[in-house]
Amino acid sequence: MSDNTSHQDSSVESEDPDLVPPEVLAESIRNKTNAIHAQGDALAEKLECMAEADDDDVTFDPAPMMTELLETASDLIEVAHKIEAARLHDS
Repeated sequence: MSDNTSHQDSSVESEDPDLVPPEVLAESIRNKTNAIHAQGDALAEKLECMAEADDDDVTFDPAPMMTELLETASDLIEVAHKIEAARLHDS
């Protein structure tokens, strides 16, 4: 599983969107989409293993992994909103 902080980017989250350089936003988007991909793959693999297991005692609670995936997606949406706000401000 990925590090819980892999999707966080304080340089984007703590600054005014008008002051965040485009290259910082671009890197943030790359980091967040990479994290979503890794988290989604890990969750899918766990679910596939669970489906293939013949042992009825195998239990897996996907909630923590799903929460992390949703938090990362939310972070990505937040960056997209900041980009849109900066774009509208420049118009």
